[in-house]
Amino acid sequence: SHPTRVNPLERLAMEAMPDWLRYVLGAFYTAVGLAFAGRLTWNLVNYPIWPIQADDADWSSQWLLTTVFDYYAVAVCMSGIMVATEGPLFGSLWSGLMLFLGAPFACAYVVKRILWHGTLGLVKNYSSIAELSSTAQEPLAGWRGKVVAGFYASLGVAFLARLGWTMIEYPLM
Repeated sequence: SHPTRVNPLERLAMEAMPDWLRYVLGAFYTAVGLAFAGRLTWNLVNYPIWPIQADDADWSSQWLLTTVFDYYAVAVCMSGIMVATEGPLFGSLWSGLMLFLGAPFACAYVVKRILWHGTLGLVKNYSSIAELSSTAQEPLAGWRGKVVAGFYASLGVAFLARLGWTMIEYPLM
């Protein structure tokens, strides 16, 4: 096994954050999770998923809206990981692409992690950041890494193709 490449910006991003920021972010992500759990519960009670009522515009609209909220709740969590891992500049760039242009860019980020770092793992269970610098992560190297990267790349291309088709067939304006 060989050590993974860690750029200097990523190294800075992996430093421990101050306590006040941990509490603020912990509260923020807790609020996001509870808000979505509340929305999902409300939706399940008022618009049960079974039987599927695809012909009911109100039922469909509520489930579509819940699905959008679900995507953005996950995307906000993933954005936090991107910023913490890639640093403020590149993490914000990746986050913006994913938040505004969707799943193809989330897949592109995963492909980038696999090809550049040989792993999807961000940090193993270390008791301190100091241990990180002396311990190499097991890379996803060789043909396995290429297969996994190819899978996520094709998934991203498929999402992008479907989005393009949908926008052509059902224009917003």
